[in-house]
Amino acid sequence: MSQNERELSWDDTIEKDSGGGFVLLPAGDYFFTVAKFERSRFAGSEKMPACNQAKLELTVHSPEHGDVTVQHNLFLHTKTEGLLSNFFSAIGQKRKGEPLRMNWNAVIGAKGKTKLEIRNYKSQGEDRSANQVKTFFAYEDAFPGGQAPQQGYQQPPTQSYQQQQQQQQQQFQQEQRESRRSPRMTPDERRDLRRHLDHDPALGGVDDQGVVGIECSPVGGLGWSCGEEGGGDGDRPDHARNMKETRRWRPAKLAKM
Repeated sequence: MSQNERELSWDDTIEKDSGGGFVLLPAGDYFFTVAKFERSRFAGSEKMPACNQAKLELTVHSPEHGDVTVQHNLFLHTKTEGLLSNFFSAIGQKRKGEPLRMNWNAVIGAKGKTKLEIRNYKSQGEDRSANQVKTFFAYEDAFPGGQAPQQGYQQPPTQSYQQQQQQQQQQFQQEQRESRRSPRMTPDERRDLRRHLDHDPALGGVDDQGVVGIECSPVGGLGWSCGEEGGGDGDRPDHARNMKETRRWRPAKLAKM
């Protein structure tokens, strides 16, 4: 039941006229999407024994008339095995000449192409007409490129497990590279660091990207320790001889040193 459907009270107001939303499509070939699927049971008749029954609701896409709903039933019996193969071939599950274990869980949302005809019948003494499926086209014939046409109702193609893993690995590597990037020093940080280096010129100099000649790292997230690679304290000039030239500068304010 859709969200717009509800039970009516005895004194409700009604507006919709009978048959106002019915559209009869001309006989012809149309693309479709399986909108609904229901498992049911056929009680049996003179021509068909009792068996499981699949009730399908197809949304048929017409360029002139829009989307129209067409009901279609499939009987799960060996007498209609060819009709089952015809449907599963249309949605791309079955290949000609190959056995198939029917996957009903993948039916909803599947797309294909069908040939519709008009069925004339009597109901309560009145002549009526309705569309019905005459046959389905094989998926490879309906979509020679191997993919449903690019239309508004098409679902995005699913990715394989290997593609998903590759994308996740690439994203992880990109995040790792981003985490290793160091922002440039702000003017305030350069000024504070110059003031500190004035007391010990042997440690190095400062440019727009950081400190040249020393390794700087945050201390407890509060300030900076500048010294030899691996974490020297930078308080003595003899450390400068072992310092690796670097332009790394990490985002934290320089504490008084």
